[in-house]
Amino acid sequence: SAGKAEAEIPAVSRGGYVAEYRLRDANGNVIDFAAQAVSVDSEFKIDSIETDRLFYKNGDDVKLTVVVKALASVVHDDQPTLAISAVDSYGRELFTQRVPIGPKSTDFNLTVPVRNPLSRLLELRVSLESGGLVLDHQRKPVGLDLGVAELDFDVETNVPDSLAEMF
Repeated sequence: SAGKAEAEIPAVSRGGYVAEYRLRDANGNVIDFAAQAVSVDSEFKIDSIETDRLFYKNGDDVKLTVVVKALASVVHDDQPTLAISAVDSYGRELFTQRVPIGPKSTDFNLTVPVRNPLSRLLELRVSLESGGLVLDHQRKPVGLDLGVAELDFDVETNVPDSLAEMF
């Protein structure tokens, strides 16, 4: 006979998910199944992350501005935090910081130090976390000047004045 089954879905981070349902007989055999795509969204998210420049040298500080949207409209068991990390091209985490955020906070000005980089790219990763969940995350790449000219990388060196000079 036809029936109805309900299942409570735990709290999850923003993103796309697939919920799978299996109907089993008394012996545990699957006799029917279904799947449903689910999109989880929240107004509580990182609206933008910006840096003061595109390129940095050793000893510079990246001035990072993070704008968070709709903090006041969400209630969480744990205090929300911004988790910031800087990861180089080799996957090494060079900097981490956790910043607690209040219900009326929206703009955060942070500083990420650039110290002894070994790669040309630094990826800034910012996560909005609460209640043990990552509610949102964004990444921002920034270029690093290692002080050594590389003709195939440095765009300021040997740049042709026109397309005709390239061919």
